[in-house]
Amino acid sequence: MITSVDAAVAAINAAGVDLRLPAIRKESARIADEAARENLDYLPFLAECLAAEIDARTQRRMERRLLEAKFPRMKKLEDFNIEAGPKAVTSALLGALREGAFIEAGTPLVFLGDSGTGKSHLLIGTGVAAARAGKRVRYVTTAALVNELSEAADDKCCHALLHAMAGLTCCVSTSLATCNSTRVVLSCCSKSSPNAKRNRRLLLLQMHHSASGVAPSPTLVSWQL
Repeated sequence: MITSVDAAVAAINAAGVDLRLPAIRKESARIADEAARENLDYLPFLAECLAAEIDARTQRRMERRLLEAKFPRMKKLEDFNIEAGPKAVTSALLGALREGAFIEAGTPLVFLGDSGTGKSHLLIGTGVAAARAGKRVRYVTTAALVNELSEAADDKCCHALLHAMAGLTCCVSTSLATCNSTRVVLSCCSKSSPNAKRNRRLLLLQMHHSASGVAPSPTLVSWQL
């Protein structure tokens, strides 16, 4: 039985290293002081330590997902200026994008509008919100995605590439609305192994310009592969 404070601190630090519990190593002394002031029993103290570790791990996972997504810059939906933006973008719409129900439904999302109307902000912000919600996201330009799929098709390894992408919840792309780009994607997918799951969706958050001057109004489109 450990009876001294110094021995307890040393034991916690050693156990934190062995068990990979950095938050408990860092926060245990603070939590112990608060527990003493509030006369908490041992179980509430232990629960607080474990909660601190869980919170720290959740934060690290979120930060890792944001790094893995490779966003060119950080944009948040809550920072979108509704007053300066198009009328189609409302608080309710931003809330729906943040909640991501369309992701669970496997329905791609298209932002259509002219330059300077906030498409990039909405596109990246929606991807960031998805990553923070625990989704695996990847940002890729149209050119990079098409080149990657074209090279995979030439090397006859479409299935391997699609299998790697299958782990993603959504793929954030800058414009995949051209016929040639769409043909490359569908061609590669059609050549994938027949053992692949055919009912999976390639979920894309797309952005492209409107030649008719239409303001960016997110449009839901279903693209079953």
